[in-house]
Amino acid sequence: MLKKFEVIFSVVLLFTAVSCNDKHPDPPVSLEQMSAVTLDLHTAEYFSQYVKTATGTHALDKNMDSLAVYYTGILKHYGMSLEDYQHAMGWYTNHPELLDSLYAHIITAASELKALHPEKAGSSLQQETKDTSASGNAAEQQDIKDPA
Repeated sequence: MLKKFEVIFSVVLLFTAVSCNDKHPDPPVSLEQMSAVTLDLHTAEYFSQYVKTATGTHALDKNMDSLAVYYTGILKHYGMSLEDYQHAMGWYTNHPELLDSLYAHIITAASELKALHPEKAGSSLQQETKDTSASGNAAEQQDIKDPA
């Protein structure tokens, strides 16, 4: 009976040691490249939301045609297909600690870009939108600048 317990304990200990190993298989796309691609795609999502209407104002609807062009160009730049990106993102999703690292890289890179280009941070667009919606009179509204 004691021998059986020792074998079971050894097997459980072995599985615990193997499962606690911090070593992950290599991701399909490196963390650095995946963070760069994802940041660019998130930026494209942001810019696709600012669609000019017939009156010259901006609506906060996504322009899916522009977004498709952005995605195609970004993925082509990185030598990836949409399926490659989705597969890689699925892999990172299945490894949450690496997904957390991925988004930590993205936040850092986005903060660095914002610091380098404060005039393009989008806050002026948000403020002008707030100012013009508060006035309520289309004739008094200013032209809202493109976020680019």
